[in-house]
Amino acid sequence: IDITERKRAEEALRESKERLSKIFNASPIAISVARVSDGKLTEVNEAWSKLMGFSREEAIGYNVEELKIVDHEQRSRIREEFISKGSIRLLDSEITTKSGEKKNILTSMRRRISLSRIISSMIIKEGVLRHTPRKWKL
Repeated sequence: IDITERKRAEEALRESKERLSKIFNASPIAISVARVSDGKLTEVNEAWSKLMGFSREEAIGYNVEELKIVDHEQRSRIREEFISKGSIRLLDSEITTKSGEKKNILTSMRRRISLSRIISSMIIKEGVLRHTPRKWKL
């Protein structure tokens, strides 16, 4: 039995996973991966840790409500929206970091992945948020 093709496929898969891991960890965008069932974080990148103030080890296994990044009401609203639409795009939110600092961020969520970026005053001045609904106040 020739297993050469299988070995090539396994090697290509390994290389693809390695590239994805490098992109995930090197991204300047805060990225988190969470279980859909309970929102528990299963992975966060360095940018997420820097933004939120929690190390990877402190965050994994907890959801954002348990980490006090958002409160129960906020998390429930986000979860409802996510379940009803299947994704969230450019949600203007206020979060609380580990140190207690409030920050405004834009978050997009799809499946188990959440991408977040701090909203700078320059972005607000340029009107980027003009068409972003502010119906959610995280």
